[in-house]
Amino acid sequence: MEEQRAGKSNKSCASCHGRANASMRGVATRYPEVEPKTGKLLNIEGRINLCREANQKAKLYAYESDELLARTAFVARQSYGMPMQAKVDGAASEFYDM
Repeated sequence: MEEQRAGKSNKSCASCHGRANASMRGVATRYPEVEPKTGKLLNIEGRINLCREANQKAKLYAYESDELLARTAFVARQSYGMPMQAKVDGAASEFYDM
């Protein structure tokens, strides 16, 4: 999965991120998070699709498609057992009822 090339850029996830066991460790603990460029709250699925669009120049995965769910689970697995660190203050505060 990490080495599968996609889109007009013909890049794989590993082209940018390297080996997931190192580069994706702890990533899932931060989501959802606010995307600084858009100000939108993104979950892991949104981040994966943003990477596909911006870096791979590939079609977005349909939400809850097998492809997107598999990649989401793969990324999340790299953070197994780590404490959650999603921020609910600052830019994210408007998305949470406190």
